[in-house]
Amino acid sequence: MRYRVPRQAIRDGIADVPSGVATLTDRVLPNLLPNPDPAVFRQTVGQAVAIEQPPPASTGVLATSLATLGAVGTQNFFSPSARRRLVVVLTDGESQPFDGRRVARDLGAPPGVHVILVHVSRPGEAVYSAGRAETGYREDPSSTQLLSSLASATGGAVFDESSVGRAISAAKADVGSGPVVSTANTTQTRTLAPFVALTALIPLLLLLWPGLVPALRMLAAVAPAEPSRRRGLRRAFD
Repeated sequence: MRYRVPRQAIRDGIADVPSGVATLTDRVLPNLLPNPDPAVFRQTVGQAVAIEQPPPASTGVLATSLATLGAVGTQNFFSPSARRRLVVVLTDGESQPFDGRRVARDLGAPPGVHVILVHVSRPGEAVYSAGRAETGYREDPSSTQLLSSLASATGGAVFDESSVGRAISAAKADVGSGPVVSTANTTQTRTLAPFVALTALIPLLLLLWPGLVPALRMLAAVAPAEPSRRRGLRRAFD
């Protein structure tokens, strides 16, 4: 099954909000922690997101468990300073049995995580592996009801894949509004050429070292005579 929902469209709908990417099977894997750059989000989705990633521990046809969604609220998926937290889940709604109330408790820990579920499913779809349909797959007709109950338990909202615009509006309402702060990176350039040149001179100094030491001794012997001669000239003029 392939996702037809424009994930980047949902991201662009809240463009000024740092957003990350995670994939879920029987555990949640962060692919990108919340980042303010939409291009980084796009690159991550295009290159790091794949079916059955992370690989589930179970080898059964149905290995996904939406119970693991609670980890988004209990683990470090958000910055500690984030006061508004939102997770948008694109899912076919097919999951092993789980306790929605426990998921709600995990997501509701202060400051709490808002939940938006987008149901990606159409009748007659199949799961493909290496270009072939998995013969053991059977569509779960209860997936719609399961997502509705999860949304009810968590105080979230569920939308079908044809209602992406409404999902974006809900996301905007959940993250709220506030002042936008621009941040900038300061780049400092330091020229390394002088250090490289000095390093290159070290072998030459080692080659000249046998003759360099006597030369330094001669300079040390001659230098003290200069002030004495100048004092003698000064007395002659006096």
